[in-house]
Amino acid sequence: MRRAGEVPRKPRMQAADARYAFGVASARIAATTAAAVITLFYAGTGCSEPKSVGDPGSVFPNAIGLLPAALPRLVESFDTYHLEYEILVTNQGQAPVVIRAVEATNGSGKRLFALGEDEVAARLASGEKGRVKPGEVAVLVMSASAESAEDLKAATHHLQVSSDGEGAKAFNVMGGTIHVSREARTDFGAPVRGGSWVVLGPFDPRLPGRRASVDVDGFRVFPHRFEMSLSKMADAEGTSSGSGAENADYAAFGESVYAMADGRVLQVVNGISDHAPGRPDSTNPDGNFVLTEVGDEYLVYAGLQKGSIALKPGDPIKRGDLIGRIGDSGSSAEPELRIRLISAPDPLRSTGLEFGFQSYYWVGWLKGAEWLRERFPDAEPGIRRGETPPSGSVVRF
Repeated sequence: MRRAGEVPRKPRMQAADARYAFGVASARIAATTAAAVITLFYAGTGCSEPKSVGDPGSVFPNAIGLLPAALPRLVESFDTYHLEYEILVTNQGQAPVVIRAVEATNGSGKRLFALGEDEVAARLASGEKGRVKPGEVAVLVMSASAESAEDLKAATHHLQVSSDGEGAKAFNVMGGTIHVSREARTDFGAPVRGGSWVVLGPFDPRLPGRRASVDVDGFRVFPHRFEMSLSKMADAEGTSSGSGAENADYAAFGESVYAMADGRVLQVVNGISDHAPGRPDSTNPDGNFVLTEVGDEYLVYAGLQKGSIALKPGDPIKRGDLIGRIGDSGSSAEPELRIRLISAPDPLRSTGLEFGFQSYYWVGWLKGAEWLRERFPDAEPGIRRGETPPSGSVVRF
C-alpha cells in the first residue's frame, strides 16, 4: 500500500536488446564518444601527468573508461529541460578504485552539476560505496537540468578517483561525452481517466528500475530506464482504502486503460493470474501486457488484469481506445499501470526511451516525495502541456 511518507522502490526484471546495442555502438562512434579518448591528471601538486592511460610507468596505473550507455533525449518538466542518462565506468586496471566526486560540464564549459562522494555512492548501480573493482563496469545514473535546451546539447564528465585505501591520492578522469540531438516525444494522450494518480519513475535516480541493466555482447542496455507507473489515489493519504492485503483494496484495480497514440497491436499477453499485493512476479515482469507500434517506436502497457484485454495482434488502434484494465500482474508491488516507450518491438529486448504527455493537471507532491522540490522549485498546481510529470507527482488526466 502506498501511504504518506512512502515512495516504494520496486525490483525490475533485467532485459537486453542486442539490435539496439549495435545501434548504440554505431551512434557512439558517430558522436565521437569512444572511451579511448580519456585524459588523466594528478589533482594534487608537483606531480606530472601520466604518460598514457594505464602505462606501467604512470603515476596512476589504473585505466578508467567512461562511456554513455545510450544517447539520451531532452525532456521537459515545469518549463525546464532535463537529461536522464547513464554513464558506464569501467575499471580496466589491476586494483580497485573509488569514485570520490563527479562533475559534468556542457560544450561551453558551464558546470551542469557536481556530486559529492555520498551522492556518487547513491547513484552507482554497481560497486560498494563508490568502489569499482578491477574489470568491473559500474553504472552511474546521471541527471542534468537547465533552463535552455542549448545548455544540454553536450556534456563531458570529470570524475575524481583514487586508489582504494586510507589517504590515497586523488586523480581526475575526463570523458564520457554525450551529444544530444533529439527531444523526447511528448504528444501522448491520457492512459487513464478520472481521479488523482501517483506517478513513479521519471527523474528519480534512486529507483532500481532506473539502474537495472544487462550486458549484451559487451554493451549495457537499460530496458526500464524511463518506465512510468501510475497508481490511483484512494484518498488524500494513499492508494488503498482498506488493509492493503487484497487487490480490491486498491483504487487502481480494475480501472480502464486507454491507448496513448494511434498504432497497431503487435503482441498481447492476457492469461497471467493477478498476484497478491506485495508479491511481485519476477518470472513474468510485465505480467499481462499489450505492445503497440507507434510510428518507429513502441508502447508497452503492462501490469494489466487477467482476461481484461479484448485486443489481438494486428488490430489497428486509435488514441483513446480501450486497452484493458489495471491488474496486479508482473513485477508490481500493488495494482498499477506501468508504461514505457521502447526502441524495438520486444518488451524484454529493448531499451526504454523518454516520453511525456500532451497535457495533464499537476496536483502536487505525494507526501514523502517532497525532496524533489529542490530539483523542481517552480512546481505549482496547474495544467502542464508537452511535459513529463516527475516521480512522486500526483496528477489528473
